[in-house]
Amino acid sequence: MTSEQQWKLFRDFAQADTSIARKYGGTGLGLAISYRFIHMMHGRVFVDSRLGEGSTFTVELPATVTGERFQLSRQQAASVITAEISDESPSAKDTVLVIDDDPSVRDLMTRFLSKLGFHAISAANGEEGLRLARQTRPRIITLDVVMPGINGWDVLAELKADSELASIPVIIVTIADNEILGMDRGASNYFVKPFDRQRLAAELKKYRSQRAPQEINLELDHSRRE
Repeated sequence: MTSEQQWKLFRDFAQADTSIARKYGGTGLGLAISYRFIHMMHGRVFVDSRLGEGSTFTVELPATVTGERFQLSRQQAASVITAEISDESPSAKDTVLVIDDDPSVRDLMTRFLSKLGFHAISAANGEEGLRLARQTRPRIITLDVVMPGINGWDVLAELKADSELASIPVIIVTIADNEILGMDRGASNYFVKPFDRQRLAAELKKYRSQRAPQEINLELDHSRRE
């Protein structure tokens, strides 16, 4: 498969080669469903493919799975798997991880980021956020401070203490007005809810990778279909 075909491989109703579907049938849901099952078990799936030679799919599953189930929306699933396909994938460079315990805020941020052309994935708590950060290596992280369990300050400290994650820009988006503390602890910027969307958009675009216009259009078209 080509890099473009791998990029959309795990999306719902997407097929690497539509001519095969016309000849043999199929809906393009098999890999998308497999991906969700794997991540529900806290596992990961990778694809290694060379055009004209073949493809190898590798699944990694933990030996022990806790009772807590990890669920992703269609859009989040496409975002995570795209980041795992290749470090050189355009979407891997522009994944934004949203860490916030409020589901309405996660939904708002996901839609907002998608309209800007980013791939958005989200975490409902600090532990999940740290795991996804290590797993996906997002380009940017937005972080709430007031969360149960591991709060945002502790998450920020762990991110900055990890040599592989320390360079990722962390933008705090929270109800707590303590910008001085946030900047002192390594945040790239600080926004108090309700935040100014235009200011946040401008801040996010500072870290966008350089991509071809057609790649951005593909992402926007996908977000509209979602």
